Amino acid sequence: MLTLTEGDAADRREYLLDFKAMIDTVRRISKPVIASINGVCVGGGNELNIACDLTIASEKAKFGQAGPRVGSMPAFGVPQTLQILVGEKRSREITYLCKLYTAREAEAMGWINKVVPPEQLDKEVEIWANEILGKSPTAIALGKRLHNVYYDMLSSSAEIGIEMLTFFWGTEEAKEGMLAFKEKRPPVFKP
Repeated sequence: MLTLTEGDAADRREYLLDFKAMIDTVRRISKPVIASINGVCVGGGNELNIACDLTIASEKAKFGQAGPRVGSMPAFGVPQTLQILVGEKRSREITYLCKLYTAREAEAMGWINKVVPPEQLDKEVEIWANEILGKSPTAIALGKRLHNVYYDMLSSSAEIGIEMLTFFWGTEEAKEGMLAFKEKRPPVFKP
């Protein structure tokens, strides 16, 4: 299996375009998508979470970004959407410091919608889904499209992010970050 720092630029770009297509699908399908988070939601998983319409998390969940810590960077949901959810300064903190935040902290920031005990997670997601199903499907679909207008305007920034990551993942710095992550050691980044 190809790792993110192997292969040529075309391989990396193809991987990233596939990831963007997945994010765009979640954003653009007419039905709301509810993320159900019961563990660690970091990096690409967090970017997928941000693409979802709603997020319900268990008290065990943790959220964050790992990019700069492991020789990568966010390209999809974080720069375009997370700063809308939590504010620009907080979004930069999340991106630059790579800390983990509890579900309660994420909820307080507006990053996620609701936190429940782990044993109630599936039931709460089902309650929310059934509540949505009781509403006008056309009104929900149109509402989703309107909510996505801003995201759609920012979509070109994701394409720029793809080109940045395509380049960056080919660097020695990215290779060191990912190798260190794999070897469970601190990376040694050279200035």
